[in-house]
Amino acid sequence: MRIAREEALRLLVYDNPWWAGRRHGPGAAPDTPAARALARRLGEPGGPVLVAGPCRSGKTGALLGAVRGRLDAGDDPRSIVYICAADPVFAALGPLDLLDLCAQGLGLAPDAEMTVLLDDAHRLPDWERTLAAIGGLPGVARVAAAASVVPGGRGGLAPGADAFRTVAAPHPTFADWLRGRALEDRLLGHRTEAGGPVLFVRDMDGLNREFLGYANYGAPASLGCVLGGNGGNGRPTHRQLREAFDAVFRTDLPGLYGVGDSRLLVRVFSAVAWRTGMTTTFAELGRDCECTAAAARRCLDYLEDAFLASRVLRVDERGSEMRGAPFKVYVAAPWMRAALFGAVEGAGEAVGRVAETALFAQWHAAGYGPSLRYARNREGGVDLVGLAASTGRPGWACAVRYAEGAGPDAAGGLDGLAVFARRAGVGGAVSAATLDAMGASLVRGVSVSAVPCALLSYAVARGLEG
Repeated sequence: MRIAREEALRLLVYDNPWWAGRRHGPGAAPDTPAARALARRLGEPGGPVLVAGPCRSGKTGALLGAVRGRLDAGDDPRSIVYICAADPVFAALGPLDLLDLCAQGLGLAPDAEMTVLLDDAHRLPDWERTLAAIGGLPGVARVAAAASVVPGGRGGLAPGADAFRTVAAPHPTFADWLRGRALEDRLLGHRTEAGGPVLFVRDMDGLNREFLGYANYGAPASLGCVLGGNGGNGRPTHRQLREAFDAVFRTDLPGLYGVGDSRLLVRVFSAVAWRTGMTTTFAELGRDCECTAAAARRCLDYLEDAFLASRVLRVDERGSEMRGAPFKVYVAAPWMRAALFGAVEGAGEAVGRVAETALFAQWHAAGYGPSLRYARNREGGVDLVGLAASTGRPGWACAVRYAEGAGPDAAGGLDGLAVFARRAGVGGAVSAATLDAMGASLVRGVSVSAVPCALLSYAVARGLEG
């Protein structure tokens, strides 16, 4: 397809209305943590900034927020260039030709410092190299891009991609859910004690109701699952959840990354969603999905690279990784399980695994998924182990006891957690995530803190927001 340069420039003018003095692009730019982080990173020296997250997670909004930030900083509006790789004009000319066209067509001075914002960058062949090349162009002062896959995937980083500075645009967290429903101050509070500020629960029953609401229905509001939907009870209908799932999952992204069998991909994701919080192997996934273990691995690799699922590897009782052991699987956002299999309520093993998935999702939202592990020993299990970045050794450990029910005795059966913490030399928190039990106890000589899973999830989400 051939497009005249004049026509290409006209299309770019449409996508960059600030060139003509209008401040916003297609849709108003929201004020989100990703948008604020991107604006801050663009004001600092360094390589290209990559806004990475699942489809429909607000990455475009973050780029448009960066436009507002650069305008507020006094940049020439014509020096801010937004290009979407999904636009046909992009396929006709390519990024470097388009930037040259902008510089000439807009009459920019040779020493102008351009800010280049590249949306849907993952659609470009060899997109990491292209982004690195744009960052090295004369006259390009700042580069940001949005992508729905991790750079390099499991094939490793392309040359230049190691200089990328990543900003997460994740699935919604539990803190996002409470904030969107204006319930933070009603359900939680802060008080000052000798050790500093302490987070406490005002309404435990209400917090647990909202936690299950988040786990079942916490899809992004941008997908139409409005918080006041379905009669104002904050629960979208199952049809709305399925439509939201389709918007995130059924895209052209798998085809761009060589996953040709979309039906197999759905089967593998469905198996992961059903098993979320459980251990499995590639051979077992293959049997469930009627495919080879290698095909199941390829699908799960893609699901991880696209921020849709995650696997957690096992460490032994002393904290060393166990190669070839079964791994745990999680969906990256618990609402996606509800979209396929319906909401979970009440008590029981399925509710416990969904609650564990919701807790896991808070760490995954900020990119900490790769540093999480699990452990098993003769005395019991440890559901989540966090590796310290500095040493690669277990820094904290958590056993999820949500399904055991309410009451102070529900946090029992923690021998496995205590034995692991002692033998692996866990230096940080050793905790049990419960339904409502709180307080510290001594288990086999190790201090274990019982914390409601809902409270711990909120604290993790808020802590990762900084």
